[in-house]
Amino acid sequence: MNGFVIGSSCWENAWPELKFQVTKLLEENLRQLAELLKRNDEKRKIITELQAQLEHSKSEKRACLCSPEADIKRNQFQRSRSHGLSFSKFFKVGCS
Repeated sequence: MNGFVIGSSCWENAWPELKFQVTKLLEENLRQLAELLKRNDEKRKIITELQAQLEHSKSEKRACLCSPEADIKRNQFQRSRSHGLSFSKFFKVGCS
C-alpha cells in the first residue's frame, strides 16, 4: 500500500507539468492548422485566377481561329512549312 501512495504522489506532482505540455502542444497544433488553412485559401485564390486567365486565353484563341485573317495566316504557315519540308528532303538538309 505504501508503494501506491508514493506512485500516487508522484503522479500528482507530474500531472501539472503533463497538462501544461499537452496544452502547449494543442496550441501549437492549432497555430499550425490555422497557417495551413491560410495557405490553402491563398493557393485556392491563385488557382481560381489562373483558371480565369486560361479561359480568357482560350476564348481569345477561339476568336482568332474563327476570324478570316486567321485562315489566311494559317494557310500561309502551312504552305511555308510544307515548302520547307520538301526543300529539306530535296537537299537532304537536317539531322541524319
